[in-house]
Amino acid sequence: MTDTSLILIVDDVPENLKALSGILTAEGYDVRPAPNGELALKAADALTPDLILLDVEMPGMSGFEVITALKARPKLSKIPVLFLSGRTDLESKVEGLGLGAVDYITKPFNAQEVIARVRTHLSVFELSRKIERQRDELMELEAHRDALTNMIVHDLRSPLNVLQVNGQLLADELAEVVNADQRGMIADIVDGAARLTDIVATLLDVHRMEAGELPVECIQADVTDILAGVVDRVQAISNGAELVYVQPSSAMFAELDPALSERIFENLVSNAFKYAGGGAVTLQCRAVDGWTRVEVSDEGPGIPSEWQERIFEKFAQVDASRQAGRRSTGLGLAFCKLAAEAQGARIGVESEPGHGATFWVEFPSG
Repeated sequence: MTDTSLILIVDDVPENLKALSGILTAEGYDVRPAPNGELALKAADALTPDLILLDVEMPGMSGFEVITALKARPKLSKIPVLFLSGRTDLESKVEGLGLGAVDYITKPFNAQEVIARVRTHLSVFELSRKIERQRDELMELEAHRDALTNMIVHDLRSPLNVLQVNGQLLADELAEVVNADQRGMIADIVDGAARLTDIVATLLDVHRMEAGELPVECIQADVTDILAGVVDRVQAISNGAELVYVQPSSAMFAELDPALSERIFENLVSNAFKYAGGGAVTLQCRAVDGWTRVEVSDEGPGIPSEWQERIFEKFAQVDASRQAGRRSTGLGLAFCKLAAEAQGARIGVESEPGHGATFWVEFPSG
């Protein structure tokens, strides 16, 4: 903090104002004295101080009333306030700190103590402002990045659709003309275009979820009906892994958005297929303490504990031991988390390295 920091001193005793002003002016601070709470608030409104020394016991507005008024003003609410008081009882100090004061200086004050406490709290305040500025800058940069990403993704949709459709037409028309290697190359083009289209769609959905623009309509629904449809569709993308569906013996109702939940389940099963390592993927549903829980388990390498929270972050990439050559966009699980939370559900993973992973999502049973 620079020595030109503005300090507002509020005390109804002229001798105290003079003494404190002299101490702090000698240290190079810009000092503004105020003899009562009403004038202090006007002075703070006119020129925002960097720190306030505030007497507790004053006629008219007490120090406790002044700090309450300061905290109600957005412009002044974060200014550090140090109380000055001849009262030494713990109850008064607790009350003052509870109202938002950062420190308490007991009268009669010691000059060196006042200087030390003022320096400390000015430094802390400046650091907090610096952190806040950096946070605002990062948020602004993130907003620009998201806007740019969203624009690029929107622009990619049309050419990708053209590539996918025309590639499939070529594959159909040239099936009897080209050799096996060439058919494989065309199939790779179509598959690549399809996967890119899925990535684009997921990224747009993640953006819409973050912006609260993806509609969510929760109803009482039988989760087993949704899972049956998921099982039928995901078999084609099993990568050779066996899908074991442990079907409940009765209906399992929950409060959820069926279409959105279906996409969560498909994402989790598809993700499990990537890491199953040729083993089975197990899908099951059960009741857990007022929640309806869907679990997807694989027999892959597992997930280190330090990654079990981060794995749901946008663009997160698990370490190489989990990846094992399988590249991921880091969007599928981010979408699952946002989609679950939008329905009032919760999602997580349980895993030990070398012992597979179980992803779960729980919906209110209703």
